[in-house]
Amino acid sequence: MAPLMLFYMKHCNYEKLKPKLIKVGMGHSRNESKEELAYAKDMFETIFKDYTKEKDVHISGLLADLMKQTPVTETDFRMLKGKILLILPDQDFFSGKMQKDLIQLMHDPVIQYVSGGHRSTILKADDYVKVIRDFLGNI
Repeated sequence: MAPLMLFYMKHCNYEKLKPKLIKVGMGHSRNESKEELAYAKDMFETIFKDYTKEKDVHISGLLADLMKQTPVTETDFRMLKGKILLILPDQDFFSGKMQKDLIQLMHDPVIQYVSGGHRSTILKADDYVKVIRDFLGNI
């Protein structure tokens, strides 16, 4: 899948692709307010404004390389038993199976769900900070 995506990105009219990428990113919106949606749209437009095809191909290539790395196992996380906080999006492009696979790698993780998908670190920053502070106060 990644090689096909990279081929398309290298050979398409990138300026026409940018609005589609923004639309895909916005497609993961669920229960955000109008203000949060406007902020997210502005954020995407700002990010992509100066993006060049070369930069996006490079970043996407790095992500594709990461996907080919040796997978970690639950043994890699054993020493962190009880000290792991997973903040997961309630609905996002990361599937429920992907989230379950991540949870199974961990030993006794604390799991918190947030709305806003992967953008919630920006849209719901105060919620994130509260969850992290509460977790740190309990370990």
